[in-house]
Amino acid sequence: AINWSDVYSHDHRVWLYDVIFANKRYVAVGMGGMVVSSANLHDWQQAEINSKSWLTSISYGSGYFIVSGASGTLLKSQDGLAWQLESSPTQEWLSTVRFVNNKFLALGSSGTILRSDTGESWQLLPSPTKAWLYGVSYGAGRYTIVGENSTILSSEDGKSWSIVRHKLAKNTTLRSIIYANNQFVIVGAHGLIATSRDGLHWQKQHSETKRGLYSIVHY
Repeated sequence: AINWSDVYSHDHRVWLYDVIFANKRYVAVGMGGMVVSSANLHDWQQAEINSKSWLTSISYGSGYFIVSGASGTLLKSQDGLAWQLESSPTQEWLSTVRFVNNKFLALGSSGTILRSDTGESWQLLPSPTKAWLYGVSYGAGRYTIVGENSTILSSEDGKSWSIVRHKLAKNTTLRSIIYANNQFVIVGAHGLIATSRDGLHWQKQHSETKRGLYSIVHY
């Protein structure tokens, strides 16, 4: 895209961290419990949320929007307009929530990994790391999580996780991961790009930048 226009500028004091299009609505989340949504990118509605937590991530699956945020905050909505606060088994900062392989996984500080099949009844999973976790994807028969300090975790069932030993640069923050075209792709700090066919053996790829890369998507 070349030409961009401002579609939501009601309050520039509020940072919006994540946005999704699902169930015929655009929904964005951010600081102070901010949730705004639109059906047409022009008319935006702010939801009334029973939380002032920083909301950092939003996902959609099984007919529900799920939002994660600071202090273990988890919110659930069917339509992106009316939201309810879900019971959370942690007070850690949840940086990411994703719907992968028909399951919700939420990740965050101190190696926190939460799992839910429906967006409620969240389970705190045993984690082999205390690193901050940022990204998760599923492919090649396994779940893969990435985070700070070059952390890569792997699981075949989405419940039991192990650390993947690799030869990528140490002490590097791995920010985002996807599975597309039969391979995993990771991006992270200092322009890092790495790929793997199985989620276990990783190869660094040439990058044209040393700037931090924060997200990767495939369409």
